[in-house]
Amino acid sequence: MMIRIRKNQTLREKLVLIIVTVAVLSSGMGIFLITLHDLRYYRNDFKRNVHTLAHVVAENVVSELVFEDREQARITLSHLMSVPYIQKVIIFDSNNRVFASFSRVSGDTAVQIPLDREGSLLEGKKLYLMHTIFLDERGYGKLYIEASTAYLDRVLMQRMYDFMVVLFIISVLAFFLAFYFQGYISRPILNLSRLLKQISRTRDFSKRLQRTTGGEIGQLYEGVNHLLDTIQEHEKEIEAALEELKSSESRFRYIFEQSNDAMYVLQNNKFVLINPRFVELFEYTQEETTAPDFNFMKLVAPESIPAIQERYEKRLRGESISNQVTFKAVSKSGKKYILTASLSEIEWGGEPAILGVLRDITDQVNLENQLRQAQKMEAIGKLAGGIAHDFNNILTAINGHAQLALLRADQDEATRKDLMEIVKGCDLAAKLTRQLLGFSRKQIVELKVININHVIGNMQKMLRRLISEDIDIQLKLNPDVPPIKADPGQIEQILINLIVNAQDAIQAKKEPSTADQIIIQTDVVYLDKKTYGIKPVELTGWFVMLAVSDTGIGMTEEIKSRIFEPFFTTKKERKGTGLGLSMVYGIVQQNNAEIYVYSEPGEGSTFKIYWPAENTAEKLDTFKPDRLPKVIRGNETILFVEDDDGVRHFGTEALSSLGYRVIQASNGKEALEVFRNCNHQIDILVTDTIMPQMGGKELADKILQMRSDLKILFASGYTDEQIVDHGVLEEGIFFIQKPYTIEQLAKKIRQILDGDGQP
Repeated sequence: MMIRIRKNQTLREKLVLIIVTVAVLSSGMGIFLITLHDLRYYRNDFKRNVHTLAHVVAENVVSELVFEDREQARITLSHLMSVPYIQKVIIFDSNNRVFASFSRVSGDTAVQIPLDREGSLLEGKKLYLMHTIFLDERGYGKLYIEASTAYLDRVLMQRMYDFMVVLFIISVLAFFLAFYFQGYISRPILNLSRLLKQISRTRDFSKRLQRTTGGEIGQLYEGVNHLLDTIQEHEKEIEAALEELKSSESRFRYIFEQSNDAMYVLQNNKFVLINPRFVELFEYTQEETTAPDFNFMKLVAPESIPAIQERYEKRLRGESISNQVTFKAVSKSGKKYILTASLSEIEWGGEPAILGVLRDITDQVNLENQLRQAQKMEAIGKLAGGIAHDFNNILTAINGHAQLALLRADQDEATRKDLMEIVKGCDLAAKLTRQLLGFSRKQIVELKVININHVIGNMQKMLRRLISEDIDIQLKLNPDVPPIKADPGQIEQILINLIVNAQDAIQAKKEPSTADQIIIQTDVVYLDKKTYGIKPVELTGWFVMLAVSDTGIGMTEEIKSRIFEPFFTTKKERKGTGLGLSMVYGIVQQNNAEIYVYSEPGEGSTFKIYWPAENTAEKLDTFKPDRLPKVIRGNETILFVEDDDGVRHFGTEALSSLGYRVIQASNGKEALEVFRNCNHQIDILVTDTIMPQMGGKELADKILQMRSDLKILFASGYTDEQIVDHGVLEEGIFFIQKPYTIEQLAKKIRQILDGDGQP
């Protein structure tokens, strides 16, 4: 019978049950062990008796075997009838034939006995014994005995009955003794329980228990009193800690709810909590993200999934990983972000979880990319500008000396022709340097009245070299277009950028065809605020239109709305700068013009630029290999400052040949010293803008402090922000662009000295 202790039992009942159970179990265990011992003892004793009997029988029948007296052997075996546990005895002769036998069951003599086995075997309720019969160490046969252990069971059952009676008596005595003595333990504990309940109800931890007994119960009372002391001391601390915890939880909740960063708690790869910014960013509600079938990998953009999976596998393998990760995410509507995640391991509901803080760094990354792109373009621009600066100095010297040689009358026709080719080559090189300066955005905007068809015609060969041979360029130029006021270099920049953009659009098609072409068109149109298809313009009247059309891939409305943004590009990373069309837009705005874009996906694009038409056009300065006109000559004193030896020698010789008195200096410091010595003799300062040690602007500022009415002409093939503000000359500054001709230099000086020069 199993005794169970229920939770609602009293301490008395439990003590009684425990004591009785211990007494019964210990007694029962003792009886069980004694029974096992008796069983082993009786069985061993039984086996010894059978073995002893076997030796006695063997000694008594050995003579019968020797003399083959079977009858006497049967008589000897019949005496075993008095031994109750012997069931069967058989004597075998040396030939293993039955010599004599005995059995309590009549007629039971046919047996199958393993004669080769020696010794005893106890199986079930029978003992089998095989014993060799010896005489003078010679075997004369074998003795087989079967014995029954049934009488042992009767003996053991009697002992078990006696033991059960003893166990019952012990149980009754244990119950009464336990019931009597349990009060020594239960009463103090019950008193303690009643007092603790009272303290718990009143929460009066100042009460103490009176020790009325010694031993363990007394120590228990002292322990409870010490516990009450500790509780009383820490009660206020606990209350303060709880208040701080509530305040901390409130602050955490406020930060979590009001954070500008998306925050979440992830447990077992499932979201258990997200904040409003998370909902705003990913467009999933709290209910959607906490659903059992929601997979957090939905929030990861396809290009970032391999990296996130690798990170997850490393964490499963126990490898060390950073608690910060940057990845691309995607919202429910497909909007992509670049996020940086800060991860912390926390406990949530008693189980490990991850607190994640997601910060949207999309704009920051884009700005960094734009900054790197701008820095790269700025570096390339500085390189291009520096090359243009040095090249312009070389061109000025070459072109100038060639012109001086042409002005001499002693050369033959062949030499004259060669010099003219040099001049033409210098003109072409000068156009190239203007393009470099345009790329570096260091050119001076010099508005002229020009014919746009002439600019396009001069660029035709260069434009042809810019694009692939399988793309055809067609010119549709209206010969009757009126002139416009613009910088020729900027027109060239616009054409180059639009042509390259058109080529990229054509090559972006999946199936290019032989009919791919770019059309450059000019025309004259009348615009006003009601003109169809073009945004309202500030000016009304006649405009010159420059259109560049292509048969490329075309643009969607979304792309078309952003094409003029700096650094915006549809090309692959590192394949485009996103500055070409923004530069076109800037030039158009600078020239008081308008630009219009028409495009459809798969139908190509057309860029149309409208310049206000001019009524008259001025002639471009060109060098003629004749003697220079007298109107550009003079006899004033010029301080000519140039750090390039070739340009300085050309300028000195050219101006001296026109009647001017020229004082030359190779740098700003030398020029400043010369001016201090020859202040009132100098009529005009002609200085290079960029020079080592002291630049032209610094030199001019110091000279103007000594003489404020001095005329100054700046010259450069490259300029900086000292005399230029956003590409336009500061008011009152005169400038001439390198490379220049003798006539251009002389005319500019003459205009400044005569007071009719316009900067």
